[in-house]
Amino acid sequence: MASKDVVCYLWNEVEDGLNASEFASCLVSYLEDNAESFDKAVIYSDGCTFQNQNRVLATALRYFCVKYGKTIEQKILERGHTQMEVDSVHAIIERRLKNMDVYSPLDYVNLVKVARSNPYPYKVKYLTFDFFKDFDMYKEGTIKSIKPSKRENVTSICALRYSEDGSLCYKLNFSDDWEILPLGRRNQIPTADPHRLYKCKRKIKKSKFDHLQFLKAVLPAEVQHF
Repeated sequence: MASKDVVCYLWNEVEDGLNASEFASCLVSYLEDNAESFDKAVIYSDGCTFQNQNRVLATALRYFCVKYGKTIEQKILERGHTQMEVDSVHAIIERRLKNMDVYSPLDYVNLVKVARSNPYPYKVKYLTFDFFKDFDMYKEGTIKSIKPSKRENVTSICALRYSEDGSLCYKLNFSDDWEILPLGRRNQIPTADPHRLYKCKRKIKKSKFDHLQFLKAVLPAEVQHF
C-alpha cells in the first residue's frame, strides 16, 4: 500500500492448475524476492479455505520462515469485510481488458503490464511448470492439519503466526492471546526444499485440443503455433 508496488502471477493451464500448492508457490516466491527487506511480515487473506486457509499454505509459509529465519503473521479478514487493495488492481485490469483482442495467454500478460501507468506499470511474472513447488506431498515438514481443536474448525481461525523455529500459533479472535497450534507427535521441522509439482507440461483434453484447432481459422498466424 505504501509503495504501490504490484506483482501479478499468471500461467496457462498446460503449465499448472489451480490447487493450493500453486497459490502457495506464488506467495512463497514473492516473500523470497523480498526476504532481505523484513524480519517480520503481516499478510492479509480472505477466508477462502481453498486458497488461503489450509494446511498446504501453512506448510509453505512455515517452510519459508524456517529457511529464512523470519516471522509471518497471517490475518484472515472477517466474512463480509474482505475488501482489500488488491481488489482495485483486479478492477483496473478488467477495465483494460474490455473490448481488447486476446488471442493467447501472452496477450493477457502484455495487457496486464500496461493496465496501469501511474505511478508505474504492474510487474508480471508469466510462469512455467518448473516454477511450482509441491507443498501438498512435501513429506518433511508437512503440516497435517491446522484445525485448532475438536471443538473448533479451521474457519474459526482469524490469525496464524509462523515462527523461525517452526512453531505455529493461532487466534480465534483478534483480541485473544496467541495459542500454540498442536502439530502432533510426528511433526518435523522442514530442512530440505520441496520437489517440483510437475515434471513436464500438463496435457489438455482432446476435445479442447480439437476446438483450438478449429479456432485457428480466425486467429492471426503468429499465435497459431501456441
